[in-house]
Parts: sequence; C-alpha cells; structure tokens
Amino acid sequence: MHVQDVMSRDVIVVFEFTLFKDMVELIETNHVCALPVIDHRRPVGVVSEGDLLLKADHDRLRTERWPLITNRQRAEERKANAVCARTLMTSPAIVIGPDATVSEAAQRMLARRVTCLPVVDGPGRLIGIVSRRDLLKVFTRPDDAIKHEIETNVVGWTMLLAAGQVKVSVRKGIVTLSGQVDRRTDTTSLKSIVARFDGVVDVIANLDFKLDNTAQGTVDMWASGGGGWMSHPRD
Repeated sequence: MHVQDVMSRDVIVVFEFTLFKDMVELIETNHVCALPVIDHRRPVGVVSEGDLLLKADHDRLRTERWPLITNRQRAEERKANAVCARTLMTSPAIVIGPDATVSEAAQRMLARRVTCLPVVDGPGRLIGIVSRRDLLKVFTRPDDAIKHEIETNVVGWTMLLAAGQVKVSVRKGIVTLSGQVDRRTDTTSLKSIVARFDGVVDVIANLDFKLDNTAQGTVDMWASGGGGWMSHPRD
C-alpha cells in the first residue's frame, strides 16, 4: 500500500501571514492535526496542534530558562510569541511523495517526530496530506484479503511450495502458518516475507522442515548463472 492510497486529497492550508486565531479555528472546525503553510502551491512549513499549544504554555517557557538556552527552547519560545504562521511554523516542511510506501511514511514520521506529512508531486506542489491515523488504515484490511495475497504471492509464487504444503490462516491480522517446508531456513524466510505484508500484525510459524540445512554446515545461495539453488560450504 502506498501513500496515495491512504492520504487525504482535500487539504486545509494556510499562508505565511494567516493569524494565530484563524489557524486554531481551522484545526477545530476541520478536525485536522496540522496545517501546511504554502507559497505558490508548495509547502514551506507546517503548523501543528503542538505548535499552537505552546501559546498556552507561554508562562512556563518565559520563567523556566536554563543558564544556557538550547535551540529547542529558543524555537519553542519563538513559537509561543508567534501571531502568524510565518513565525509559528516548523520549516522546512518534511514532505513525502505519493508513491512512497506506507512503511516509508511511518518511518519518516517517527524519525522526524511529526504527526503528518504533506504529500507533494514531482515539482514539489502540494497534492495531499497523510497523518498517523491514515497510516493505520493498512491494519483495517480484511483477513480474507491478507490470506489470499499470502497464499498467492508468497506460498505459491515466491517460495514455490506445492499446493497444500503450507496452510495459511488469518485472524485479526495475526497470520498462522502451518505445514512443512523443504529446508529449515525456509521457515525463517517465509515468516520474514509474510510479516512485511500490509495489514499483518504478527506471524506465528508452526512449520516443520524436511532438511535441516543449518546443521549440515552449508548455506543456500542463489547461483548467479544457473538460475537455481546451490549449496556451498560455510567458511
């Protein structure tokens, strides 16, 4: 699933000189968590609920000053004194493209500690916005859809297992794999691949194997020229 599949296309935006109270009213009325600040359709910053809330914490920011004020404290104090988006916004805007995966969007949000990402096209123009709540939509996928995708794309296609060799069941996003695979390393590979599918909460692998290829001192490697698996001694 990609960002374009879950993003909101109707974006509530503001401009650099939009006033503080107007932004509060926009957030309250439209039930959004942040407002992209745009200039010629390109996001130049974002004003979040957290940015606006610093105004209510102004007294603490003014009195609790450390001997050496940090960059974060300086930024918070500036935002607490702001009256328009230009001095309140977090800039530059942290953005993402529509073709990025939901996983990539989640990683960027968590790494940059933001609650939403403006979505931009190739020239950098705003085309949508994606929030943390939007990203959670992947976990609303029906269990039957997850099961069908795993059986078709993983068990039958990627792992090349015979029909009925591995049984797949899904309940509330938790996938259970049961049956027998050819090699012990296949159990790890299968579990790892399934865990990356959209909507999967956890994977339980109740799998037996015919050959313990880890105990024989060999590793499986894809033969670069032969198009098949080859077994090579470990170093």
